[in-house]
Amino acid sequence: MEAARLVSDTVDRPRHIQILDEAARIFNQGGVSSKPLSDVAERLNLSRAALYYYVKDRDDLVFQVYCRTCDLLDQCLTRAQSTTSGALAVVQAFVALTLDPDAPDLSALGELGLLRPEDRKAVLHRFEHIVGRLAGVLADGQARGELRPCDPSIAAQTLVSIVTSIPTTSAWTISAQGPALGDRRLQIAMAQDMLADGWLGDRSLVIDPPSLNLEPVALKKVAAFDRKGMVEARREAILVAASRLFNRKGVGSTSLDEIAATVGATKRTLYQLVGDKTALTMACARRSGQIFSFTFRESLKAIDLDRPTPDVLIQWQRAAAMTQLRRDIEPVCVLGGIKGLDEASADEILGLILQDNHRRLDIISNLLQSGQMRNCGPLSLIGLPGLLWNSMSWLSRGFIEVDDDRRLRVVAEVVEVLSLGLRAL
Repeated sequence: MEAARLVSDTVDRPRHIQILDEAARIFNQGGVSSKPLSDVAERLNLSRAALYYYVKDRDDLVFQVYCRTCDLLDQCLTRAQSTTSGALAVVQAFVALTLDPDAPDLSALGELGLLRPEDRKAVLHRFEHIVGRLAGVLADGQARGELRPCDPSIAAQTLVSIVTSIPTTSAWTISAQGPALGDRRLQIAMAQDMLADGWLGDRSLVIDPPSLNLEPVALKKVAAFDRKGMVEARREAILVAASRLFNRKGVGSTSLDEIAATVGATKRTLYQLVGDKTALTMACARRSGQIFSFTFRESLKAIDLDRPTPDVLIQWQRAAAMTQLRRDIEPVCVLGGIKGLDEASADEILGLILQDNHRRLDIISNLLQSGQMRNCGPLSLIGLPGLLWNSMSWLSRGFIEVDDDRRLRVVAEVVEVLSLGLRAL
């Protein structure tokens, strides 16, 4: 599909764009299901025949939605640059425009792996162009002394991750944590404030806690004659492979056959070791819950819970980000596909997503009261955990491949985007 197809001046354009925008909302709420065209047709009261006039099949619909998201990001950045001056002002205008409650939903590009190779290449080319433009804005701001030193490309990826992830996470957190999180104006204000000056009360502090040992949640090496250990290791390898595919293609778009082929097993082996698709999805979710709970609880061990320091949040977020870059850990991080589960399973996964959140909120509350964390508006307490997740959600989607030496630098850069902000120190 050419870009012009999205901006056609024909009489078809409003209906075409309406289809793509409705599909983006559906993807944000539950990922790409096995029948997204039916979902869109039902929402818009269209016949399938009418829909096929604009979209060839599921993959074409996803491709067009992702192209539209890239076009919208590009347009928002162009508009931000034309209406403001200064790198930080451009960033804040970009955030406001992309998250405008009256604007179309952006898609998080969470299922790039299901696209045809040529379509995936085309979307990534557009996306990388936008990230490059935004990185250029940040690099220019650094050169003028407006912004602190950082890796412009990593910071730009993190910024785009924040604005494209907020629409996907809001629906899941509002019901559990209150309607204030659903106020897009408050979300915009908090994101702008954090991206400017970070959440640290004193930005001059050098906070560099030791890295957590993540080996307890990594794939284990098992002795050749340890039969029980071999069975457990094979099951774990299946869950890691499934999580990787879920992160790239979405839960609903990944088949058991694909997972089996990835690990060199048969579908029968998957059923024997894990179970059917629902059982596999739940097993991946539980494993991810264990991984993230481990990183958070390990971060708590060296602190006084009554008088915490910012180190605990820095250490936890670095560890959580690192798990997503290590291919021998890789927890499943997408919400897409949960809506297709039964109510009890969906509730369990939501509980896993929000587990330990009350303890995080207690720590944030203590940091706010002690002045070690800035007050960034009405969402300073309940909004920060979600924003931290949004800033690192892109790491699990295959946008970046790094070696051992660079992982630590990438993780540190991602964390500093929100802990320090972008303004010059």
